[in-house]
Amino acid sequence: MSLGQPGASRLEALYLLFSAGTRPRRYAYRAEAEPDTNDTAIRQVKFDPVPVVSVGRNENVQEMHRGQVDVRSTGLATRPSDVPIPVLYIAGEGRSGSTILSAILGNHAGYFPVGELPDVWQALQTNELCGCGQPFANCPFWRAVGNVAFGGWDSVKIDEILQQEARYTRHRRIFQLIRQSRVHQADAAFHAYCERLGQLYSAIREVSGCSVIVDSTKRPPFAMLLRNVPSIELRVVHLVRDSRGVAFSWNKVGIRNVQYSQHPTLKDSPMPTIRPWKSALRWDLKNLLIHALIPASQRLFVRYECFTSEPNRELDRIFQFAEANKMRDRTQVIPTSTFTSKPFHTLGGNPVRFTRGSIDVRVDAKWHTEMPAMHKLIVGGLTFPLLFAYGYIAVPWAHSEHTIFGRHPRRTQQEG
Repeated sequence: MSLGQPGASRLEALYLLFSAGTRPRRYAYRAEAEPDTNDTAIRQVKFDPVPVVSVGRNENVQEMHRGQVDVRSTGLATRPSDVPIPVLYIAGEGRSGSTILSAILGNHAGYFPVGELPDVWQALQTNELCGCGQPFANCPFWRAVGNVAFGGWDSVKIDEILQQEARYTRHRRIFQLIRQSRVHQADAAFHAYCERLGQLYSAIREVSGCSVIVDSTKRPPFAMLLRNVPSIELRVVHLVRDSRGVAFSWNKVGIRNVQYSQHPTLKDSPMPTIRPWKSALRWDLKNLLIHALIPASQRLFVRYECFTSEPNRELDRIFQFAEANKMRDRTQVIPTSTFTSKPFHTLGGNPVRFTRGSIDVRVDAKWHTEMPAMHKLIVGGLTFPLLFAYGYIAVPWAHSEHTIFGRHPRRTQQEG
């Protein structure tokens, strides 16, 4: 089916039905202590200029204390501007362990997690908490990034960028993104948005001094968009969790949205919830889009269950994949079943990013016993083809420990 046929519009309409009401609302941050509820205008937070953080060669990893810039150096802090920016992008559905994975990667020298980077534009409006515990406007790392990338966040036309983000990075606009990705059809706004993203990632690398930026945005369209940014060398980790576990997690109510804890009116707002059938359809759609939009040579399939039961094995696979073309020694896995949750400068993601101290890496399988049987039946039925392909559905004739996408998740758990 060509993109110009009516069927494309019908597919877009079908996705609108499946995704309606599933995305969290975007809020406008108000600088006044007592906001006027009748005034709907958005006032952007002002940022004071700060000196650009300089990074020297061969510096040791600094302790990431609250409010300080996490500066990492691997001897590559001074780079020519034409050197590609390595970005390790975690793609998949939410509630699949991407926040934990990015934090563990961040414990290894040279890897710098930024969370869900498109949320940086929302953070300009809501002044949400950075993972370091500081409001975005006060975080020295993000202030330095804004200075390097744009000469300060005040120079960013936030309304224009949010329009471009909605136009090019939403699932409902996937066909338009595909058309724009064709060089001869791309418009000026598309090129301008890609250029801004390139400036942003470049500034993150310069300020942090890292070798690899870890972006856990998860959205397949945004991953495809990054393929159109010339300065980025993209690698995609396709992170998959059993659809029933994902649906069970999305259906939990009353989880506090910690990132708004400093907001005058939203500090008690909960995390969004999604009905099981909608979660199942989102899981199908996002995983299928990853296979369709990202070439196999640029992505690595990783199961949440395998990663949490055998973290050292999966981390070694990820490092081999991320550093396949690097002319230096490969990063060595820190052998442990726990990791230290540090105040990384991450935006968006699971509230666990605000947890400090040691966290055990283990499979969260509460859905096996606590998820209603009807929900299991609905989600399992709607996602059966991919569950089978990914090895989550056992069949009598499948005796090998490997599936078409790697080791069998259930047998891996039994071995661990």
